[in-house]
Amino acid sequence: MTTYVPIPNGDIDQDSPITQPLMTALRDNPIAIAEDDASAPKIKRKVKIQTGATATFSNLGTYGGCIVQGAFCGGSGPSAADFTVEVSDDGTTYYGTTTLLSGLAASATRPFSFSLDFETGAYLLVGGSSYISLFSATGTITGASLAITHVRFVAVSSGATGYYFMEPNGGIT
Repeated sequence: MTTYVPIPNGDIDQDSPITQPLMTALRDNPIAIAEDDASAPKIKRKVKIQTGATATFSNLGTYGGCIVQGAFCGGSGPSAADFTVEVSDDGTTYYGTTTLLSGLAASATRPFSFSLDFETGAYLLVGGSSYISLFSATGTITGASLAITHVRFVAVSSGATGYYFMEPNGGIT
């Protein structure tokens, strides 16, 4: 693991020479931060939590994608539930409505992990049930621009709901 080396202000003022230790620290410090070296500054992780039949995550414009974990719950309605995802570049108009899970029976619950690359629209969904039967889906959300600012999950059935824990990632925060 790379070790983080603090760089004093005196080493980078206009009159200071460029030295080998300074250049090594400039090269190695970002690696040490990424490797979570004990002496390195910590990067705060952004977490967003939503629940409900419709869950909208906003302010995502500076990120390159997201990972969402949660559970789809079929509710108590008489019909099976479908769960969809869609994206927006303005929070008003949504594009690329994609069904992630269809036909979830009332009172059934399916935990899942979902990842979405904002640049390409590519997604991966993996989940299971209490019986360890796995389901998965991959694809591309079409119609999405490169400037995704909102991601919305929708439970399509009476009483159905979802629980979502999102970690936006990539890009500049």
